[in-house]
Amino acid sequence: MRMREGSSVFRNAPWTTPRRLTSMPIGYMSAVGIAAAGMLLALVPLRRSGRLGKLSWFVGAVPNESPFVAFYWVLALTLLALAQGDLDTPVAWAGLGLVCVSFVGAPVLVRRSLQARPALEEALDADLGPSWRSRLESAYSCPKVFARLSRVLGRSRRKTRSCVGIASVH
Repeated sequence: MRMREGSSVFRNAPWTTPRRLTSMPIGYMSAVGIAAAGMLLALVPLRRSGRLGKLSWFVGAVPNESPFVAFYWVLALTLLALAQGDLDTPVAWAGLGLVCVSFVGAPVLVRRSLQARPALEEALDADLGPSWRSRLESAYSCPKVFARLSRVLGRSRRKTRSCVGIASVH
């Protein structure tokens, strides 16, 4: 005897429950989890050496250096998930809440980066001398540098004149 799909055996089966209660946007949740972990590790990095320390630096590097890029990336993912209807589940809304809470720390990272520039310029002035910026700009205005870059990027190999009189930057 063959059972029909409408019979009482199949009525409460797990695969017949509505989509919005059982589906979870795995791509969105994994990207949101990485973004939240990156923001957390940028705010409070792990003080460990070895593989775990390298992994924490790698995950937190982008939000630490440019929190706006991480914010826009998550915003684009959220808008895409919203347009596709993937934010219908409570789990997806919990992931969105996690990201919103983790991005509260973005102003802290922006403040840290604004404070780092004067300290970095002061350290370079003390070690390399006050004219380090002009020597660096003259070194990068050399056609030979652009020729090397064009070769690396696969562009044509044009002959360039040699650079004369570039001061050493070190």
